[in-house]
Amino acid sequence: YFDFEVFLGISETAQETGAALSIHSGFASLASLPPGKRNFIVLEVAGLDVDLKKLPAHTRDSIMLITHAYQQRSGFPSVGSDYGKGAWLATKHLLSLGHTRIGLISNMISNPWHIPRFQGYEKALRSRGIKTDLRLIKETDQERPEETFWAMEEPFALKKPPTAIFATNDKRALRVMEF
Repeated sequence: YFDFEVFLGISETAQETGAALSIHSGFASLASLPPGKRNFIVLEVAGLDVDLKKLPAHTRDSIMLITHAYQQRSGFPSVGSDYGKGAWLATKHLLSLGHTRIGLISNMISNPWHIPRFQGYEKALRSRGIKTDLRLIKETDQERPEETFWAMEEPFALKKPPTAIFATNDKRALRVMEF
């Protein structure tokens, strides 16, 4: 999930510090790490339930990075995307170009990964006194590309269609560009 450049930086830091780099997608595999060795651990955790007590005791003092940590973590270093700020910046950019009817295409807005993106989008609109027009907001399943096309039909059929679309991820953005 994480960007190649982020991983490259993590890898270089591990080499510089003499740590053993390991990447894990959950807590269970951490038990296999040898005790007494300096570990630089990249742990991909998608949920909000990161709990230091779940970590094996011999890994708790290791350098730990949690990727996709969209919420500030305490007790250990974490790296993640600030999806809310990213959405706010993207929408502010579209506003600065003169767009005032900006559509949003997203996964389910109630999805924890997309809530901050929706909030950033709304925050940018409110900063310019623009009310959210629910007719310009569409939720789609990115695994079904045809849904993006179907979702775009309704907003673009309005008397006042959107002049720009903010897509909450790259796959959706590419599909919107094809529309």
